[in-house]
Amino acid sequence: MSQQPKPISLQLYTLREAAAKDFPSVLRRVAEMGYKGVEPAGFFNFTPRDFRKFTEDLGMVVSSTHSPWVREDNISEVVDAAGELGVTFVVAGWGAQDFADGEAIRRTADRAAKIHSALATAGLTLAIHNHAWEFEKLDGRIKHEIFAELCPAVSFELDTYWAANYGENSAPEMMRRFAARSPLLHIKDGPLTRPVTALNEKTGDIEIVPGSPSAAMLAVGSGKNDIRGIIAAMDPEVTQWLVVELDRRQTNDAFNLNAHVEELCAHSRTRRSMIAEKFRIDLVHFRKVFLCQLRQINTATDHIGDGSTRAFNDLAHVSKRQPCLLGYRAVAHFSCRGIHGSHARNE
Repeated sequence: MSQQPKPISLQLYTLREAAAKDFPSVLRRVAEMGYKGVEPAGFFNFTPRDFRKFTEDLGMVVSSTHSPWVREDNISEVVDAAGELGVTFVVAGWGAQDFADGEAIRRTADRAAKIHSALATAGLTLAIHNHAWEFEKLDGRIKHEIFAELCPAVSFELDTYWAANYGENSAPEMMRRFAARSPLLHIKDGPLTRPVTALNEKTGDIEIVPGSPSAAMLAVGSGKNDIRGIIAAMDPEVTQWLVVELDRRQTNDAFNLNAHVEELCAHSRTRRSMIAEKFRIDLVHFRKVFLCQLRQINTATDHIGDGSTRAFNDLAHVSKRQPCLLGYRAVAHFSCRGIHGSHARNE
């Protein structure tokens, strides 16, 4: 029996440069692409209440929020904002120094447990978002696993790319380990190559050096992360949202909503042919399968079915040299667990 696909949200940090210039246009474009939800990381002159109304008027909902970024000293602000946004999932996370050693992990877990308790009284769920440092090992154990044991009531927004720790871990295996506590997943892709990093002396965090060749993320389905395996390993009774995110694009250019549209349209036939060849499926079958899945999540219109790949390419600044299965359609495909076979193999 097939598993109903999960709704797909977009982490708006992905489009932060464009949002700073024209946030309403960004939200309209995201809705046109077929996303069911958005996860804000800043409101760009909206109030939380107005952001929710604008989003819902476009046919989307706020799936979860990174704004305000919850800490011990802003619980009241977070509770008020969550009420205005209509969300129950609020997200927090910590820096590398907070997972530096066993004592640091214990302190961080204590903080998480206190925040969880405070939010729970207001009917909210704390979801901890990870980066790569939580998935390094300490005395042979994954640090995030130690952390999870120390705050057993806390839920996660498992970032499935960072959980792979640049290929040191199997992302599907990490998904299996934390599936029972992960109502939110960050779905992202990339080269799984460790970039150049440096210590930020002001914050104490290890940060990626800007312009590092391996730092850029790739659109979902075009990198080395095992998206199919991750989706197969999630617990469908627990996970409620798949949230697409690209932390860093392949270019540092200022974002332009109209960039590459004509070029992408012109190359769409070539793109589809190469996609079909990569996944070893007949192009007709490829289209049939995706339209079937998109109908299941009420987005099977010609506009979305034909335009979402081009639109995500546009928004994510994916190079024309990397035709691939992208973004919304890629995640919708992988999340339809009733479809099997070699046609969706992620290389």
